[in-house]
Amino acid sequence: MRDFRRKCPNCGHRGARTLGSKLVSTERETEQISTNPVALSVNSGPGIISDGVYKVPLAIERDEYELSLECKACHHRWTEKKEKVARGK
Repeated sequence: MRDFRRKCPNCGHRGARTLGSKLVSTERETEQISTNPVALSVNSGPGIISDGVYKVPLAIERDEYELSLECKACHHRWTEKKEKVARGK
């Protein structure tokens, strides 16, 4: 099992053993991101800036996990929540 350098809330010792993790919740949403595209000319002249603003959809996925941990020194058990955010198209 993987060891984490988390501090035990009971004795203060660093180093906890992971007993397990489980997925608590998953949220999926789409966010509109504004972009202002810039088109450059073929020759070395100044660039052409378009006056249009485009909205691009961006998918965001949030996963919330609950970790079960145990202290190596005093064998105290506790849980912590961790959120993982993934952004993509």
